[in-house]
Amino acid sequence: MQPDLQALIRLSALYNTSTDMILGLTQDQRYERVQQIEERARRLDDGYRHNAEAAWTLLRDQILAHPEDYSLYLRLMQMTWYRKLSTPERVEHLIMLVCWMENACHNREQLWGAYRLIIQICHACPDQRYREKALEYYGKIPPLQESREPFARYVLQGDALKTVTQQTLYRAMSIAETAFRDLMPENLSVEQRVDWRQRSLQMYRAMLGEGYAGVYEVPLLESYAALTGAYLEAGDREAADKTLETLLSLLRRQIDYHRAPGSVKCNDIFDHLHDPKYLSVQHCSLDLLLRMLCDAVFEPYLVQLKDFSDEYRAAFNM
Repeated sequence: MQPDLQALIRLSALYNTSTDMILGLTQDQRYERVQQIEERARRLDDGYRHNAEAAWTLLRDQILAHPEDYSLYLRLMQMTWYRKLSTPERVEHLIMLVCWMENACHNREQLWGAYRLIIQICHACPDQRYREKALEYYGKIPPLQESREPFARYVLQGDALKTVTQQTLYRAMSIAETAFRDLMPENLSVEQRVDWRQRSLQMYRAMLGEGYAGVYEVPLLESYAALTGAYLEAGDREAADKTLETLLSLLRRQIDYHRAPGSVKCNDIFDHLHDPKYLSVQHCSLDLLLRMLCDAVFEPYLVQLKDFSDEYRAAFNM
């Protein structure tokens, strides 16, 4: 007879070890177990049923059983931000997890990822005291200039250097595009808003290249949606129609790629940058469609977006 989860957690705390060690699991078995946890959480928290609170509780309990698996920490934080679950109680729990990571996690990318997420979570919390906490975590993230990538040419060569260079350019451009997309001044005229959105999209298209399918680029999809809305606000229905059609064509590429991966040309340099610790691209894309459906700006496309979102859900069984 195996002990229940709470008994395992108490045993792991008593002996300062993980539940996997108590159960005698190998590294491969541990990885498989965490993958199963991820899949269970994903099924609970998909873009259609929105049973996010049950998924949140599942991940919280599993973190207690797997305190050394920081990917679960990031997954829980990402879900909290993405599903707008930033209650004071949850924020306090996540701050505790970040403190634990600061003491025990030796992977700086994971720790910085936790900082980026907890900043957004603290800011979204209705309790104002967490705004100061967000500023504290903001100060712990190193600026872009302090990253190691500019020094790659001293230690790498050939294909390895080429890959790092492409990835670095991608990430740098992504940061710039995100700033354009999310930091647009509020006092711009309608025409200036259109110009701002066009610049943001042009930057991303230049970064990805014209031949790239855009299968995994959620920020690119977000930029097309934002530009469509800007055109509608400016009264340019023709430009809005063309931009929306481009957006939906990229989403159709996701469906085509899902059904027959070899039929859609993609760039591996970009594709593998999606982090499986976070919500899948399909969930993010469906959420974008659902947000557009709830936005009065996109009212002229209500039927079209509703039909396509149903098609998208059916294609991915969501």
